[in-house]
Amino acid sequence: MSPETKKQSGFAGRVLERIGRADPRLIEAALQQYLAQKQLLEVIFENLQEGLVVTDSQLRILTCNARARRWLGIPPRRRMTGESLLAHISVPEIFQFVARTDFSKPQRVEQDFRPACFAGITLQLTSYPVESQDGSLFSRVFVLRDVTETRRAELRERQAERIASLATLTAGIAHELKNPLNSLQIHAQLTNRMIAGVRNGGQTVELDRLEASLRVILEETRRMTRIVDEFLGAVRPTDPEKAEVALRELVEKVARMFLPECRQADIALEVVCDADLPPILLDSDQIERALVNVIRNAIEAILEKRKAGDGTEPAKKDSIAVTCRIDGDDALIEVVDTGCGIAQENLGKVFEPYYTTKFSGTGLGLMNVYRILREHDGKVEIESEVGRGTRVRMRLPLSQRPVRLLPKA
Repeated sequence: MSPETKKQSGFAGRVLERIGRADPRLIEAALQQYLAQKQLLEVIFENLQEGLVVTDSQLRILTCNARARRWLGIPPRRRMTGESLLAHISVPEIFQFVARTDFSKPQRVEQDFRPACFAGITLQLTSYPVESQDGSLFSRVFVLRDVTETRRAELRERQAERIASLATLTAGIAHELKNPLNSLQIHAQLTNRMIAGVRNGGQTVELDRLEASLRVILEETRRMTRIVDEFLGAVRPTDPEKAEVALRELVEKVARMFLPECRQADIALEVVCDADLPPILLDSDQIERALVNVIRNAIEAILEKRKAGDGTEPAKKDSIAVTCRIDGDDALIEVVDTGCGIAQENLGKVFEPYYTTKFSGTGLGLMNVYRILREHDGKVEIESEVGRGTRVRMRLPLSQRPVRLLPKA
């Protein structure tokens, strides 16, 4: 017999010995109290508004309440303890998600579903890992919630915001397109006159003037394309498709995109990310787009400062520092530049549609950043000082950390 077995046997023996000496009435009262508490917990568990399933690390069912049985399509009163969860899910959308998801990793997983068999209902499935003391996966808790009204309320709120800003956006794009259209018309007329002069004889084409006009036409066309693209992004935002994403890899990927441009402009681009940053629940495409907007603004702010400068060599090389770390309950992405900065009286306007201090800006970039972060339950913070630079903080809520069991007493 092993020492551990002897220890357990000794403990059990002492308990049985004491029970044998105890008053039977006290034992009976204690057992009745235990059974009453157990019955109360079972009633609460079975009547929860959320569906709850607990499995072991191999997704074998340990317990499952009535609400979870209904939403997973499991017949009532069927014994399932020890059987595979996947074998009992009869709702196709949820079955496919569970079948293709790797639940062996100690991370939180969350997904919304609109099952055809529950017309009009939106279900949210959230899975939490429970780790043992040594860090290995002990069990998984699956929670199913009816989030139909929550999602409808969120949709109504987003629609109200879009309608409220639509008039501003429409008036703004008309104004923004008018300027390049005027420029296009002027340079198209100049080009047409040069061609007419050649056709009528006696005149030669001034290639420098023709090239300059064509260059302006191309630049203004690109500007109009950018205006339209950002306008469409503002009025037709898509709901984020969230998944667990390694934020460090995403940040480093975006930074690599800007390295050649920064080298050419003699801007130092520094990236520092925490090595132990956990996976974050987000839409990688949307967060990448937001970070691209912020870094693009930083580069343009540095170039604007150089244009407005006195031509002397700066005492310190211009730089953009991108950091990514945990800050409380958030994952914090911070972009700090040494650009021209924003006046304090204008900081409150930077998220308004079509507000910009740049000649070639559309005024929609930071508005889209704000919208993307808001739809991720995050937020954007900006600090700036004219002539010294700008600091942009993008905060994203951390996915719930793995639950660890308390150490044995």
